[in-house]
Amino acid sequence: MARRNSSRGPSGQVSRRVALQGLGAGIGAAALGGGCAPGPDRCETGPASPDVVPDFDAHGAPTAKRLLAGIDTFVVLMLENRSFDHFFGALALDPDYPARDAVDGLLGDETNEDDEGNVIAMHRPEVACEHHGPLHSWDAAHQAFAEGKNDGFVRANIGSALRQSDAMTYHDRSQIPLFYALADQYVVCDRWFSSVLGPTWPNRFFLHAATSNGLTTNDPITDGPATLWEKLGKGCWSAKAYTAGPALWYHAGFRGRPLGGNEPMVSARIEAFFQEARAGNLPNFCLIDPDFWSSDLHPPHSLALGEALLGSIVRSMQESPQWGRSLLLVTFDEYGGFYDHVPPPTTVDPRPAFRQLGFRVPSLVIGPSVRRGEVVSTVLEHVSIASTLATRFGIESLGPRMDATADLSSCIDPARVGFPPGPMGKLPRIELDRRRVEAVSFRFTSQPGIDAAIRAGAIGLDRIDTRSHEERLGSLLRHAEELEVARVHG
Repeated sequence: MARRNSSRGPSGQVSRRVALQGLGAGIGAAALGGGCAPGPDRCETGPASPDVVPDFDAHGAPTAKRLLAGIDTFVVLMLENRSFDHFFGALALDPDYPARDAVDGLLGDETNEDDEGNVIAMHRPEVACEHHGPLHSWDAAHQAFAEGKNDGFVRANIGSALRQSDAMTYHDRSQIPLFYALADQYVVCDRWFSSVLGPTWPNRFFLHAATSNGLTTNDPITDGPATLWEKLGKGCWSAKAYTAGPALWYHAGFRGRPLGGNEPMVSARIEAFFQEARAGNLPNFCLIDPDFWSSDLHPPHSLALGEALLGSIVRSMQESPQWGRSLLLVTFDEYGGFYDHVPPPTTVDPRPAFRQLGFRVPSLVIGPSVRRGEVVSTVLEHVSIASTLATRFGIESLGPRMDATADLSSCIDPARVGFPPGPMGKLPRIELDRRRVEAVSFRFTSQPGIDAAIRAGAIGLDRIDTRSHEERLGSLLRHAEELEVARVHG
């Protein structure tokens, strides 16, 4: 049963050939600079105020705009390829989780069958290491969905007993302690669905543009739609994208429009995020890409390294002068082929094939004004990010999908709005063996399209961090240790 209930050329610039030669399977060694596109001159006077609306509705409850009014800095970290049940399903079985009875997680008897009727039950892997993960293409996702029965996760991986077994795995507090500690202290969204019942790129397109322009595969958009970046720029709100890897996913994914109007207004290394948080200079909207070679949590990459990245972001925000007016969303692009028991609902979309949402993904909303140790079951998806920016900053709509999608106001605790941040909860220190991390890093990238775009010259050298993988990893680990979120061994 499925479930019960780097040399320089003539111009003096580093040539692409020399910068990238000899890098083998990876992209190696100098700069992801800043300045993709400067803000418009008309923004010298600062952003316009959003439309004034009542603070309370007809029933006396605070409006969404009122609840989000205290948020000036909105940070998003989107990781890779995990379903809700795979990462957070065990919250329902965890006696230490304060909202155990409220979260829609695992019961412990969930199964799927293969084509021959062999039953594979949900199980916890003995060690927190994995293979390359189950299949999760458009077709595989629809096969897993099985018209709402959610009983095709094993059958979608016919031909690979290893992937069939992996599809039915889950992790618990012992393997991802930081995620569970953050769940204890902040908001878990147990109805956050991926935007598309399919792979990474369409889902990331929806984050940026509330559409994938009909793409169902991991290919670039060549007729670029409007994005939340240009809407933020038009409204004179500051925004910046940061990456822990060689280049932003955005610059590989969006190739259609003349760069400038709709791309991230400034891009930077992850180190800049930590520095700006410390100085209290984070912009209104921050989007963080992990390193898709190591810290993105895509199997087989290290769970501990992904947690070290997350912990570093959380702690740098908590120690920032901006913490009192900040909100961090941690989510995943899509389900990665892993089982989830909740059939995703439909939504509004001009393209009928995209009205079906994808499977649930693990999502946390973190900040001093959010509900504490609670579950929020409002139906949310990646377009909710743009919807939240519209509610808080008044950015223009990206279309009917965005107009119909809920924002994050349900995650805010009305009793905490307008009050100073309370004490920060204790977070577990991640024990990280550098040799084990390196053993599962740098040999596989979850986003080969970024590597291909760099090699094809589709991403400018000024937007590429050409440090070696080892240098980037060493920098992240140093920050994790300095912020006291990890202990590095080996």
